[in-house]
Amino acid sequence: MWAQVRGVPTTDADSMVWEQDKLLIEICKNHVFSTALLPSVPHWQNRLEKIKGETTTVIMSYCDKTGELSAHVTLSKKGKSASSQVVVMWWSGGSQLTTD
Repeated sequence: MWAQVRGVPTTDADSMVWEQDKLLIEICKNHVFSTALLPSVPHWQNRLEKIKGETTTVIMSYCDKTGELSAHVTLSKKGKSASSQVVVMWWSGGSQLTTD
């Protein structure tokens, strides 16, 4: 499953934009993805040097082996295509995700 996770914080306490490895760590810390398998590294929708705000969108794929995550998300009609489905999620409060 592909996901757009919107509103993800872009920086650490020192206001340094997270590199790919730090972004992966932060995504994995989120309890929503604790049982998900991430077959590819999550990445910012924009290039690192273009990120100016405190939050932005992350593009990622995940496998939900237990079905726990899929049970709580709804598919975005805008992101649906014949070959794939995209889940649109919002990062909320640093540790929770809500869906669009």
